Order: sequence, then C-alpha cells, then structure tokens
Amino acid sequence: MKHQDIYNMWVEQYENSVEESTFVKTIGIFKNHILPAMGAYKVDKIDIATCQKHIYQWAKKLKRFRMVKSYAAKVLDYAIKHSCIDKNPFALVEIPSTYYYTWFTTYTTNAKIYMYKRTHLKMYTFGSLSRIL
Repeated sequence: MKHQDIYNMWVEQYENSVEESTFVKTIGIFKNHILPAMGAYKVDKIDIATCQKHIYQWAKKLKRFRMVKSYAAKVLDYAIKHSCIDKNPFALVEIPSTYYYTWFTTYTTNAKIYMYKRTHLKMYTFGSLSRIL
C-alpha cells in the first residue's frame, strides 16, 4: 500500500476524533507538505533515511516542522496498527535544531535586515552582555 492509501484510511477515523477546525488545519498540512513529499512512497519501503530527508526539507522551509513530522508519524502509526509495517521510521529520525532563524534589524544608516541562526544570536547576545558587564 502507498502512503496516500494509508492516509485516506487514517483521515476517515481522524475526522471523527477531532473538532472541525482542527481537522481542516490538519488536512491543509497534509495537502501542502506531507502528501506531496511522501504520498507516492509504498509504506513498507519508507525507511529512516527517507524520513530524515523530508524532515530536513520541512525544517528548512517551515517554522513548525515538528508538527508536520508528528502528523506524518501518526499515519505510519496507523499503518502499524493495521499490520502494514512493523515500526515507525519517524520515531528514529534526528530533529534538526539549527534551522530556527530569527530576524533582527541592525541600526545602520540603510537599516539592513539580516537573518541569523539561533547560535549566532546567542554568540551576539553573550558578546554584548560581556561588553556591558
């Protein structure tokens, strides 16, 4: 069975377990992110490397990629319940932490906006505080 097929079965039972607004939000997440990435895979052929690749892709473009991963994992948990697969590969993926970007404005004459990784901001903040103290 393909991921899309398992999703179609899962979404039927999911619709009855949540409120309508949550259901609509979840359908959007699947439609925009999970199904384009994983819908064509056969469920028994999805491995950790495939899941990891998609986690990195989602992390690069989404702020709440952990939620997307969680929903993708729920479909594979459903596949486990129905004996399509033995284990959920999403349970073993590494969650990237370096893809959180924060915007802050520098106070120069042309007011450029730069995007820094969280680690850079920590170094900047620590450096600023050490100069003040």
